[in-house]
Amino acid sequence: MKKWLFTVLAGVLAGMTFVPAHAQDDAEKQFDVDGMGRARDGDRNNYLDLQDNDRSGGPNDDSFANTPYRVMVGMTGTFAKNVSAHVDLQYIGHFGDEFNPSKDNPFFNNFPPPVGQSDASRQFTTQGVQLYQGWVEMAKIFGSDVSVKIGRQEHTYGTELFLGDNDYYSGLSFDGVRGQWKHNHNDLNFFYYKVSENSCFAPCFGISGSSDSNLWGVTYDWTFDSMGTVGGYVLVAQDLGGDGPIGFPDSSITTYGARWNRGMMKDDKLNMFDWNIEAAAQTGDLADPAGFSPAIDLSSVVVEGWFGFNFNAGESHGRAHIGFLSTSGDDSSTIDKDEGFWSLYGDFHANNRFGDLDWWDTVSGGPHNITDINVGYDHWFGDAHHVWFAYHMIGLTEDNSAPTGDKIGDEIDLGYGYQYSKNLSFDVFIGQLAADDDQFGFSTDPVQRASIQAHLVW
Repeated sequence: MKKWLFTVLAGVLAGMTFVPAHAQDDAEKQFDVDGMGRARDGDRNNYLDLQDNDRSGGPNDDSFANTPYRVMVGMTGTFAKNVSAHVDLQYIGHFGDEFNPSKDNPFFNNFPPPVGQSDASRQFTTQGVQLYQGWVEMAKIFGSDVSVKIGRQEHTYGTELFLGDNDYYSGLSFDGVRGQWKHNHNDLNFFYYKVSENSCFAPCFGISGSSDSNLWGVTYDWTFDSMGTVGGYVLVAQDLGGDGPIGFPDSSITTYGARWNRGMMKDDKLNMFDWNIEAAAQTGDLADPAGFSPAIDLSSVVVEGWFGFNFNAGESHGRAHIGFLSTSGDDSSTIDKDEGFWSLYGDFHANNRFGDLDWWDTVSGGPHNITDINVGYDHWFGDAHHVWFAYHMIGLTEDNSAPTGDKIGDEIDLGYGYQYSKNLSFDVFIGQLAADDDQFGFSTDPVQRASIQAHLVW
């Protein structure tokens, strides 16, 4: 299967060499090719047990390293009457995930045949070639400012608190339809996505009712000339089969939110101040009526904000910021209500929220019941060099009156970015969290992460 997909990809790439000739025959058609390649080597230590070990393979040795990569090739076609289409094929995996360099599993043959002619190994960490995006867009419908995009597509919104592209890892795209009305300062979006299609379960396995999981909603933004963007949104996640963001069958959650965001840049001009203020409330039910009695109501909130000060210093510029992010946690005194925050499809690497260690997602299963107060500083030296620092004070939002209090720990993140050329960049990151001993009940050692990444786009 994998060889067949690679053959298709090779055919697409070969066919692209003939595109300019065809485009010259029809001036209304235009084809553009883009892509990216990224590899990152990362080391993690003490993520699982908060304990150091003085030798490899010891009982407390949870230090590990891996090198994930992502390669993507895309093509966009622009046609007559404001019609365009886009396709992205991507491959994601880790160095060594196919028993390189043999590509074949050495355990099945004492004398394996030539590469590619045996039982090719495929470990679970390799996802293979996939259609990451594939959509058609119709713009300026009937001469209006309305456009409709149908197919598999990325969808980011605002600072990606609820809708992100998961760009730091393997990406995130949705199957469905998205409409947009953009006129002057207005930006209205409405969408319906099929997260999981399980209709076959009813006729094939005798399970009654729908088991699909869907996501739909509407967002509206008004952009000022110089004071950023004010917006609001309603997002509805229906998780009938347990494959959606809630993870339990016959569940649903609705998110209502508002935001005011002003970016660091306005076109090519540096704003002296940038900020973000966003708050959202969620309501819904968990596994109702199929799962629990009495039914469990979902009710949660999230608040995020930051303020940044920017200044020029010759050919360089700096930015100092202070930020706050709090997600609600469940009060253990109630059995018919869950007040923990549900992140839907947000990108928690965006804007350095919760730091860049990703440790909290690892140990708790999601970014709920956490409050983060952070300060930081960035400096750009021309267009080539960028250094940054952030300090996070992390605690529990709902400590349920625990005698250990609400403090989780303090985190320090350091980063450096180098723009080698217009297309190629490098990033280095080092982060460490000092966990609170009282919270965990023993003497802890620091959680650590370090990585170096190369990123090529064209």
